[in-house]
Amino acid sequence: MSENIRDSDSTDMWKARELADDTQPPDISFSRLLWLFKKSWPFMVPMKWHILAANIIFPIFMLATGTVAGLITGDLWFNKILNGQRVTDAQALFLFLDDSYLNDNTSALTALKNNRLPAAYRRFSFDIVGPALDGRDLGQAQARTLEQVEAALADQTQNSIMVEVFGPQSSKGTKVLELAGALSEVFKDVATSDVDWDRRIADPIQWPWADSYPRITWLRANLSVADDTALSELRTRLQDVRSEFEIPVEVHVREHTINRIEWLPTEEEIVVNKLNHAMLGEVQVEMNGVNIDQFRGFLDRADNTLDGITLKGFEMTHEQRESVRNRSLAWFLFGAIFGVIANLLLMPYYQSWTWQNVIHYLRVTMIQKVEQVSLQFHNDSRAGDAIYRVNQDSNQINSALQQVLIGPIITLSNLAVAMGFVIGFAPVMMGIIALASIPMIILTWFYTPRLRRKSITNRVANSDLTSRLQETFAANKVIKANRAESLVLRRFRSDSQRALDAALYYRLEMIILSMLCAFVGGLTIIGMEYTMVMWVLEERETYLGAVFAWLIAFTFWNLGAFEAARGRVEEVVNTKRYVVRWWSMLQDLFIGLERAFFFIDLKPAVLDKEQTEGYPAPIQTVNWRNVHFGYDPDKPILQGVDLEARVGTMTAIVGQTGSGKSTMMSMLLRLYDPKEGRVEVNGVDLTDLVLDEVRANCSIALQKNILFTGKVADNIAYATEGKTRADVEEAARIACADEFIREMDDGYDSELGDRGSKLSSGQRQRLTIARAVIRNTPILILDEPTASLDAKTEQQVLANLAEWGRDKVVFIITHRLSTIRGADQIAVLKNGQIAEIGTHDDLIARPGEYSHFVTAETAGAEDES
Repeated sequence: MSENIRDSDSTDMWKARELADDTQPPDISFSRLLWLFKKSWPFMVPMKWHILAANIIFPIFMLATGTVAGLITGDLWFNKILNGQRVTDAQALFLFLDDSYLNDNTSALTALKNNRLPAAYRRFSFDIVGPALDGRDLGQAQARTLEQVEAALADQTQNSIMVEVFGPQSSKGTKVLELAGALSEVFKDVATSDVDWDRRIADPIQWPWADSYPRITWLRANLSVADDTALSELRTRLQDVRSEFEIPVEVHVREHTINRIEWLPTEEEIVVNKLNHAMLGEVQVEMNGVNIDQFRGFLDRADNTLDGITLKGFEMTHEQRESVRNRSLAWFLFGAIFGVIANLLLMPYYQSWTWQNVIHYLRVTMIQKVEQVSLQFHNDSRAGDAIYRVNQDSNQINSALQQVLIGPIITLSNLAVAMGFVIGFAPVMMGIIALASIPMIILTWFYTPRLRRKSITNRVANSDLTSRLQETFAANKVIKANRAESLVLRRFRSDSQRALDAALYYRLEMIILSMLCAFVGGLTIIGMEYTMVMWVLEERETYLGAVFAWLIAFTFWNLGAFEAARGRVEEVVNTKRYVVRWWSMLQDLFIGLERAFFFIDLKPAVLDKEQTEGYPAPIQTVNWRNVHFGYDPDKPILQGVDLEARVGTMTAIVGQTGSGKSTMMSMLLRLYDPKEGRVEVNGVDLTDLVLDEVRANCSIALQKNILFTGKVADNIAYATEGKTRADVEEAARIACADEFIREMDDGYDSELGDRGSKLSSGQRQRLTIARAVIRNTPILILDEPTASLDAKTEQQVLANLAEWGRDKVVFIITHRLSTIRGADQIAVLKNGQIAEIGTHDDLIARPGEYSHFVTAETAGAEDES
């Protein structure tokens, strides 16, 4: 026996929560996230590998690939193609370039790994722009101009030297300043110009261990001396400093000399600009002890000595830069096509397919749970609310799993990558961004309770609107018959306006919070951009640029570094804004998921015992023994019912409306279990049997004739397996439905329309009886089976059922005397008990409840006639 007929202890609490718009929903904490994962996991299991691939592996792969590709592309365009720098090792590999494109770090790295110092010479190229030729011979102009340029460069490099110091990485941080002071004393005595200390030292390699070999560039200085004698004195004094220094270092003096200079062949047409200047040609030069910045400095100073000539220096030639540009464009085009196909076509479809399957599993489980609960739950619930939960609230699992479980993984991955690059450029930027997060956190904390209240109001309003729609369409005939269209429209408009207002108010709160956080984020980005521009102008060294010099050339702040860093800063700030929006949406998601998982948590009131028996066969008797039951503990319906029915008999159950007749019959299907007493088949308590077998051996034709959209044959054979067309036709014959079915256009294949709307009430009732008959169960329950039938059809149906049910136990709930008279026994139910039992003749012969019932029914029939 069941002592508690409720499906869930939380039913009343949930109903109260639905009705109270200002109810405070549960807090969202780490335990709530675990709750979500635990609840969602069963629906994710069938798709777990697809979820992992579509939502974690591929996005992280695309994030890493896109970030690296973006940085490489920015470096290529700003530093290589526009500024003419040579490419890194990785870039040469990606672009399939030979060694002539590689920067000097490559050869230096090879030498240092072999404990040798890198070569002193460097290759450069520069463009010569001068007055238009005006008919002059290009060859003569080039030769004359080259002589002037070479002379100017020779003059600028005369007695100019570079001093370079190499030392071990393990001691660089502590000893480099001490050595710089000693060198400054030497330079003070011999230098004829200001000493230009090179701040842009980018080590070609950073060893991960404490390497003691002097292979790391410690210092680099450029200066001029008076003559060869001064240069010789400088070399001697530098060696003295080296020998006296406690750490082994290498000091090298490199003279700035031009080893080779020549014109490069060009086939380009000479274009004259508005100033009547044209590019006269491109020159390649090989110089000793000079880097690109020093080389450009020499060119700038040479410009001042050449009338009308402008020199633009690069590391790569025009041909090399064009090759890098074309190959970069090819990779960019390939990446764009791949990105569009993968990110905008394949992955959205794959992700949608994955999550829709998860929603499918959830909805199926929700319906499965709802079908298992007792009828009491459905009696206390609105159908529209259940529809909204299954159809709308279940959709939240898609958003929740992506935004609560998957989203944070992707977001944190994006944030980690972006923060890593921001720190690599300058850690102070990350500190500023962290400080800017404080106002966002305060705003989110303030708005969270408001968002929760608005969210639950929104969902309750939409649930009520769905219920109103369901009730309107279900009662369409009643509405038209009572001319209630204007009333229904007014009520619907009111519910719809309430749902609209609730949705708008909820989104307004989200928009205000997002706008305030966007304002804070915008101020942060503007401040950071101003700071980065100042660093570019100062050519400040980046924090970890040298570590990644093999991949990108962002060792110092330049235009490329500014663009890359700005993108990463915006990504970090925008990610914080996304987190705020994610938190806002989370409030609504958890409300919807609680409503959806409410169905999942429902516990059926009727369950199988751990140990059950097989269903007895053949059936001989059906008994109710001292059965007590009530939907409300304070209002009992059945109070000690005792009844026995034998096989081959038809038992009629009569009584006033609400006396418990249908409830009593529902216990044969274990739709309810008694609070006290037993319902038995062949003396075996139904609670000791398997629930599925109990219902498989009992069929019922309900008072409410429910049909489904589809064919006539499908409705008769509903929920049965292995039934042939002959079985369907035989069941229809017993229910006196065969004749009118064959008169329909397509016979048994005719479509019935929505809920059998094309049939009359009597026709629908006969199809309902046929549906119960075709199951051919040993127990048949007919609830008001002939209420919509005429007298002739009624008698024929009853005669057919009596013939068909000679080996079955048949129960009829009815108020019609014509139906009751044919029963083998009649049980009169009053005050929750069987007041009388017997045949019609026995009961009518003595005064009692049945005779009063017959008198009342007869008088009513005479009044109607």
